[in-house]
Amino acid sequence: MDSEAVQKFGAMITGYVQRFEEMIREGIERGEFKEQEPGEMAFALLSSYSGLANNTRFLDKENVRRMYRKMTDVLLDGIRK
Repeated sequence: MDSEAVQKFGAMITGYVQRFEEMIREGIERGEFKEQEPGEMAFALLSSYSGLANNTRFLDKENVRRMYRKMTDVLLDGIRK
């Protein structure tokens, strides 16, 4: 399971988590987000979107957009100060 493709995919996911982590860290520093562990929050946010992506394949485009907006509102309301 340690193929080159798996390693590339792992690096891609790590990059996403790091970028989200940095955005969360900056939001905490600006006082926009609650004091929380940025790495854990980044992983939780990406996992939420991943789960949503896995469950929207049966929805039309409009409902998919609506669900992503709703998920974003729910997640941001949970970390906003």
